[in-house]
Amino acid sequence: MKNLRDFHQRSQSDQSWITKNTWCDKCDAADLGQKDPLEYEENGKVFVEGKCNVCSSIVRSELVDKD
Repeated sequence: MKNLRDFHQRSQSDQSWITKNTWCDKCDAADLGQKDPLEYEENGKVFVEGKCNVCSSIVRSELVDKD
């Protein structure tokens, strides 16, 4: 079950970094960026999902805390 989180509560620099550092399976390329980011927690992991800036396919990144 996805528990929605507020992506916009993150700092502007974090938001920018997260949306720029992506991988698109369809384009088979890194760092194309994503639009319409949605942050959620699922099974104890945090993800940001959006659309690839190039092809609009869904891209999903797991966010990992670097404590």
